[in-house]
Amino acid sequence: MHTKMMPYGTYQSIYHDISERKQAEEELIVKETAIASSINAIAMSDLSGRLTYVNQAFLKLWGYEHISEVLGQPVIAFWKSEDQAGEVMEAITSKDGWIGEMSAKDRHGTHLDVQVSAHLVRKKDGQPVCMMASFINITENKRAAEALRRSEEKFRLLVESMDDIVFTLDLEKRHSGVFGSWVEKAGMTPEMFLGKTSREVLGDNFAKIHEEMNNRALSGEIVSYEWSGGTKENPLHVYTTLSPIKDSSGKISGLVGVGRNITQRKILEQVEHEQRQLAEALLDTSAALTSTLKLDEVLNHVLNNIEKLVSYDAAMVLLIEGHSVRKILQRSGTFPTTGNQPQLGNTQANLINTPILIEMIKTGLPCLIPDTQTDSRWRAIAGMGWVRSFISAPIQIRGHMAGIINVISAAPGFFTPLHSERIMAFASQAAIAIENAQLFEQTQYLAMTDPLTEMNNRRYFFDAARKEFKRIQRFQRTLSIMMVDIDRFKNINDTYGHSVGDLVLREIAARIKNSIRTVDIAARYGGEEFIVLMPETGLSEACQVAERIRKSVADYPFGEETVPVTATLSIGVAEIDEKRKSMDQLITCADNALYTAKAAGRNRVEGYRETADDRATVKS
Repeated sequence: MHTKMMPYGTYQSIYHDISERKQAEEELIVKETAIASSINAIAMSDLSGRLTYVNQAFLKLWGYEHISEVLGQPVIAFWKSEDQAGEVMEAITSKDGWIGEMSAKDRHGTHLDVQVSAHLVRKKDGQPVCMMASFINITENKRAAEALRRSEEKFRLLVESMDDIVFTLDLEKRHSGVFGSWVEKAGMTPEMFLGKTSREVLGDNFAKIHEEMNNRALSGEIVSYEWSGGTKENPLHVYTTLSPIKDSSGKISGLVGVGRNITQRKILEQVEHEQRQLAEALLDTSAALTSTLKLDEVLNHVLNNIEKLVSYDAAMVLLIEGHSVRKILQRSGTFPTTGNQPQLGNTQANLINTPILIEMIKTGLPCLIPDTQTDSRWRAIAGMGWVRSFISAPIQIRGHMAGIINVISAAPGFFTPLHSERIMAFASQAAIAIENAQLFEQTQYLAMTDPLTEMNNRRYFFDAARKEFKRIQRFQRTLSIMMVDIDRFKNINDTYGHSVGDLVLREIAARIKNSIRTVDIAARYGGEEFIVLMPETGLSEACQVAERIRKSVADYPFGEETVPVTATLSIGVAEIDEKRKSMDQLITCADNALYTAKAAGRNRVEGYRETADDRATVKS
C-alpha cells in the first residue's frame, strides 16, 4: 500500500497486488534448486563462452571440488576437440541450440563421452542473455556399446566358421535336403543322406535318440539334444536342434534341423572338469598340510586325491635315505587275483641303481612307463610281476631328491603324460609335507633332548612323569624313582679336562639307557645328575636295577686303555606309597636316599627309608 496527501487535507491510498511477483520468485527458487540438485551436469556461460554457473553434478563429472575452480573458464576448455567445440558454439549462436555427443576430458585428462543439450537463453524481447547446457556422462554406455559391437562381430565370424550341418526331413523322417561345410569336411556327400532315415545313415546304435526327437518335433515341439558317436580315438559330439516346418495353413509339412559339431567344446569341458578336480584336490591337500604335521595323514591325503584324478591299482610313497629306499605309505586299489600286492621292505638298496631312479635324479622329471613288458627301463621286482603301466614322480626338497611317488596299473598303456603331470603336482605337495614333518620332528627332538648325552632332558621328564603318575594313581599301581649322581665329577673335569668329562657323561647316559626297560623314563636331571622313573616297579626291584647301573660304571673304566678314567655312582631310590603320593615328594625322597649313599661312602645304592631324614652334606 502507498499513501499520499491530496488537496484540501485529504489522503489517497493505492494498493499494489504483489502476489504474482512472489509467485514468480518462488518458482525461480524451485527452478534454481532443481538445477542445483539435478543428477545431470548443468552449466551456464555468458555470450563470450565463459562459465558463469555450474551445479554439483557438473563439478563431479569433470573432477572438480569447488565452483570457484571453473567459473570464468572458457567452455571450449572442457572439450577434447577445439574444432568440435567451435562448431557447437557457432550452432548455438546461429541456430539457438545444439544436441549431440561430445568428446571431453576431465581435469585429470581422462577421456569422457558426453551427451550434450545446449541452447541460447533469450529475454522476452528476443535479446540473448546467456548460454545453457546439460551434460550426461555416456562413457560407460559407449564402452558397453563398443564391446557389444566387437562381441557381435566375433560371434558373426565364429558362426560363419563353425562346422554346422543344416538338413530337412519329410514327414516320413527321410532326409530331403543336406547343407553345410560339415558334410564336405567329413568326406561325405549329400547323396549319402538324401532319401534316407537317421537309422539308415547312422546305424542302429545311434538311431533311437534321433527317432524319439523326430517324433517330438513332428508333434509341433522344438527340440534340442546332444548325441555322441565316432570312436574312442576320434570321438564325435553333436548338438542338434529340430523345428517343425509349417505350410500356409499351419500344418506341419516336415522338419528342419541344425547340427553343430561340439566335440571340441566337450573335450574342453572335460579338461576343465579335470582341471577343477585337480585344483580342488590340490586345495584339499594344501589344507591338510596346514592342519596337521603328521606325515602319514598328509600323505594319505595325497594318495586319496591322486586316486580322484588318476585311477590306480596301487600307489606308494617311498623315501630315499642314503643308498636305500624306505617305504612309508602304500595304498591299494583292486589288485589282480593272479598277482600279489607289491611288497617293498624297509630297505631296498638295489632300487637306487634302477634306470628309473637314475633318470629322475638326473632330470628331476617324472618317469612314465606305458608298458613294463616293452620298456627297457623297467626292472622286475619280486611280487610285482602283474604291473604293466607305471608312473614314478620325484619328491624333491630344495633341489634334492628325497623320495618318490609310484602309481601302478595292471593294464598296459593305462597311464598318459597328462597323468604324469598331475602326479608331479602332488609330489611337490608331498615334498612340503615331508619337509614339514622332518622339521617338526627335529624341533620336537631338540626340545625334549639333552644335546650332550642325547638323553631326554628335564622338561621332557617332568611332562612324561606327570602323565605316568596320573596313570599309576588311577589304577593304584606302584612306581619308583632313582636319582643318580656321578661321584666327585669335578675331580674328573679338573684332572682330565672337560672333553673327557663330556665323554664320561655321554657314556654313563648310554649305560643307564642300556640297563633299563623301554617303558622306563630316563633323563639328564642337571649337571652330573640323572633321574629314572620306573613304572610298575617296587623299591626292591628298582634297587636291583640301580645296582646294575652302578656296577656297569664302576667295573668298566672310560677312555683309552693307556689312560683309563674311572668313575662311580651314588644312587638313591624311592617308591611311591601312602605318604609320598606326589612326584615332588618322591623325588625329594630319592634325593634324600642319594645323599645317604653319599654320606655312607659313595659308590653305592640306597633305598629310601623312613629314618633317612637328613640330607648328607658330603660334596661331590
